Amino acid sequence: MQRDCIMDYKESCPSVSIPSSDEHREKKKRFTVYKVLVSVGRSEWFVFRRYAEFDKLYNSVRDYIVSV
Repeated sequence: MQRDCIMDYKESCPSVSIPSSDEHREKKKRFTVYKVLVSVGRSEWFVFRRYAEFDKLYNSVRDYIVSV
């Protein structure tokens, strides 16, 4: 029974990777967009994010951890 719980837990843990990125230009401003692959169990999907969004997430998590 405990083994089944461990397997269910592992299958519900998300996996995240960044398989590629592309340079873009908007109004003479260059930026990188990252293709992020998210997998949970048998489901997979892509999201596209800019570096600034990762930086904002990092700062939010850091501030949360410091406040705990």
